[in-house]
Amino acid sequence: MGTVKWEPICVRCGKKCGGGISRSESAGPPAINPPLTSGKCPSSTDGKHKPCWKRFK
Repeated sequence: MGTVKWEPICVRCGKKCGGGISRSESAGPPAINPPLTSGKCPSSTDGKHKPCWKRFK
C-alpha cells in the first residue's frame, strides 16, 4: 500500500490553495477543512476561493 497526496484545489477556478497532505491510500481525504487562500478568485461571485481536497498520486 502506498501513499497519495491530497491538495486543496478551488472548485471554482481550479487554483491550488495551499500545501498538500500525504496519507496512505486507504485513509481517504483529510478530516480537516482545506486552508483558505488569500487573493481573489476570478470565477467566484464573492471573490473568494472555495477549496476542497483533491487526490493526486
